[in-house]
Amino acid sequence: MNDTNRPTGRTRRWRFQFAVQDFFALMAVVSVGLCYYVLYRDFAQPIAWTPYSQAALKEHLLAGRTVIIEARADWDCTSKLNQRNVWDQPRVKRAMRQRNVVPMVVDCTVNCDAEAKLLGIMSTPEVHVFRYGLPVARRVGNLIKPAQLLDAID
Repeated sequence: MNDTNRPTGRTRRWRFQFAVQDFFALMAVVSVGLCYYVLYRDFAQPIAWTPYSQAALKEHLLAGRTVIIEARADWDCTSKLNQRNVWDQPRVKRAMRQRNVVPMVVDCTVNCDAEAKLLGIMSTPEVHVFRYGLPVARRVGNLIKPAQLLDAID
């Protein structure tokens, strides 16, 4: 048997040091992934928008719920930007769920219906927030910011 193939004490320490470093690197990656999952798991769950109707709006307002109504269209790029920059944000989803906000949508892709026009919706994107049976905020035809929405539902 040849003694040159047998690991020396220095080689064993070197292998052990790298094994320990690999273990801690793996633990760091797992920790970061777990933190990301815990903090941003809401990102995967879309907001459950319900179609707007005046009867449903009255029912939710009489029950004392906060209601958000958004008028949007598939062809409207500002509606798409609001979807990505506001409605898909984890903190917005979390706040809406914690405050039991009812999200309603008016689809104006082809034409806004007569009930939506009674609400005063004339263009897209348009967001209305109702609390305690009263209109609290209205944002018409522009980008909204998550902070503005969170202030309106607080």
